[in-house]
This record gives sequence, structure tokens and C-alpha cells, in this order.
Amino acid sequence: SVTIYCFYHFYLNLTDTIIDYRINMKKILSFSLFALSMLSIVSSCDKEPNGGEKPPIPEGKSQFQISFTGYERPSDLTVNISPQDKELTYFVTLDPKDYYYGPDAKGTPEEILQNDIYHIISLYEATFGHTVEEALEKMCRKGEATITRNNLIAKTDYTVLAAGLDNTGKIVTDVTNETFSTADITLSENTFTVTLTGIETKSITADVGVKNNDPYFMTCVIKEGYTTDEAYLNEIKGGDLSAFLNKGNTTGFTKEGLFPDTEYYFLVFGYEAGYPTTAITRQEFRTRPDASSTMSFEFIPEDIEAGYAEITVKPTPADATYYAYCVPADADEEFVRNYVEEEIQASISMGIIKDAIGYYKMTSLTGEDFITFYEAESGQSYKPFAFGVNTDTGEIITDIIFGDVFNVD
Repeated sequence: SVTIYCFYHFYLNLTDTIIDYRINMKKILSFSLFALSMLSIVSSCDKEPNGGEKPPIPEGKSQFQISFTGYERPSDLTVNISPQDKELTYFVTLDPKDYYYGPDAKGTPEEILQNDIYHIISLYEATFGHTVEEALEKMCRKGEATITRNNLIAKTDYTVLAAGLDNTGKIVTDVTNETFSTADITLSENTFTVTLTGIETKSITADVGVKNNDPYFMTCVIKEGYTTDEAYLNEIKGGDLSAFLNKGNTTGFTKEGLFPDTEYYFLVFGYEAGYPTTAITRQEFRTRPDASSTMSFEFIPEDIEAGYAEITVKPTPADATYYAYCVPADADEEFVRNYVEEEIQASISMGIIKDAIGYYKMTSLTGEDFITFYEAESGQSYKPFAFGVNTDTGEIITDIIFGDVFNVD
């Protein structure tokens, strides 16, 4: 199975959460922008007013009391940190134990922690233009603190490390560490009812009804290559999907970025703490074809005379939405596009519509219909044209398709 380790450091002052994802066991650190607007911690890492460095931290003031609460769910945890020196500015982090003690650990726990601290400082400098002192003010804590996490992986050993820093980010105390293990996952009794409310060329919209309030995950996968539900669930075990989980009934869930005219499965299943908690509820669907490659038109002249020409238009697919009219026989695609754009701009200037969306909502046809061409002049030749439109975006979605030339007597 493919195991995804995804943790990132999310540093906030006081009671805010530290979140740390690692992808493929390589640390990627990012920060919440709104943390920068919160009250800063006055760092004891600062220099003395006379420009000198603060004296070394006295022996015996380097320890932290660390306790854990909040095991209601295996994904949840609250860490309480209490330094013996309440004025000490310190850094604290929570990571999988293997990151520090596993076979792939890049040094001792203290060495790894020190490298991470320097890396975070460099990110603050590069991303926000902070000085080292400013970065430390954002990263560090002082006094008692609480960290809440809700994206832990079940059946996993974690380690909390805490250490005091000087004004360069160097660790100047012993590193206190505490290790704990998250509980095993509890299977959910949740069940799901899926209603596909909108299937488009590159997206789908769905409503999902549930039995209880347990968390669940929704997605779409291409049918081709999908083997079994069990294989799919095994593949995603250990991944952090906490940011994508839902609770309760969901209305209007939209999955975009799909391929046109492709068979998919819509999947929904319980998921928590890195593990599936229910079987998969699966529903098959096929996205709509790309209109630009499949739409065609049949034009049937019904009544042709000077000042009046009626043309029946039969689109394929039969429920296609399109724009149609007539132009001189020698007109090309560029002529049609310019003509339609002039019509749109004229309607806007007269206050009839606001934009192309309004124009096509007002003038487009759906299914078999007819056009009436009042500009037909005696002795002239014309031809009908049509193109597919998206009335939600105001876009032309097919080529310009012309019908046969007809003559006006």
C-alpha cells in the first residue's frame, strides 16, 4: 500500500495549534498568514538593551512538564507544556516518533530539531522578510501552552520535543521529549446515500446523505484501472485527509478537473486518523462529451422569400444549447465571430444585457428549433450557421458550423 506521511508546522501563539505534515518523510514547512496579525510573544531571546547577549540559562531551569489529554478519538490530542522557568522562550513540536528515532532519522533528536528550527527561520526570512528575532517571536512560546491536534494517525507513536532557544535560534537547554501512542481506530456505523445532481463535461455535483456525524471522505476516480474497493482503501491508509473530511449531510459537493466523456466512480466512505472506517459506497457515472468535438447541426430551409427566411435547426446531441442565425454566403468563421461580438456590444450599450452571458441566455436555442432571418434581400445568397454555447460562462464551446447556401428570389 502507498503510505502518505503528510505533516506541516503550523505555529500560532498561546493556545493555537501546531500542525506538522511530512510528505515522504521530508519536512515541508509552511505557515498560516493570519498568525502574523496576532499578538506577538515578547521573546526572551532578545538582546539586552546594552547590546550584549543574555546570560546563559541557569542549570536546573531547562526542563518542561509535558502531559497529554483529549483521547476521545484516535486523531485528536491536546498537549500541555509547562516550563519550570516561566520566562523561558522555547520551541515545541510534535512529530511521528520515527522522524527522530527511526532508521531514516537524519541525526540525533537534538540535531534534527536544531536543523528544523534554522530551516523555519530561513523560511520566515525568505517568505515574509522577517529578521531572526522577528521569526523567533512567531515561532517561540513562553509560559504554559496548549497544543491541540486533530489530524493524527491511529496506531502511531508520536514524540513531543521542547527546548529553550537563544536569540539566534540555537538550542541552549536540554531537549525534553515525551512519547505517546495513538489508539486504534473504531469502525463507524455510518451509511451513505449518493444523489448525482449535475454531470458536466469536466465536473460533477452530488448530494450525500448520512446516518450519523462520523467523518467521511468523497472523491471521484476513473473507472478504468480501478480494481477493487479493498485495494483502493489499502492504498490510502496512513494518509492525512483531515482537511478534506466532511461531517453530516452534504449538499452541492462539486468535483472539478474531470475528463470529458469518461467513466468514473463516485466514492464516499468513512475515514478518520489515517484509516477507512466504513466500506465504500460507489456510484458509476460518465462525464458529458466535449461539445466541441461532438456537436453538429442539420439546417432545413422552410420558407425563403425577400425579407423573410425561416430555417429549422436540428442539433446533435438533441438537447444541445446553441446560437444560430444567417450570414452572407461568402462569410467565414471570423466574420461570424465579429458579427456576434458586435451584436453583444450593441445590446450592452442599449442596456438590454450586461455581458455575453446575458446575451446567450436571451438568444440561445436548445434542442430542435428554428431561426427567422429578416435581412434576406432579393437576389442575394446566404447560409445558416450555428455554434454551441455555455450560457453559464458566455463562452463559445464549438467551432462555427455552416449550413448549405440558399438563394433569395
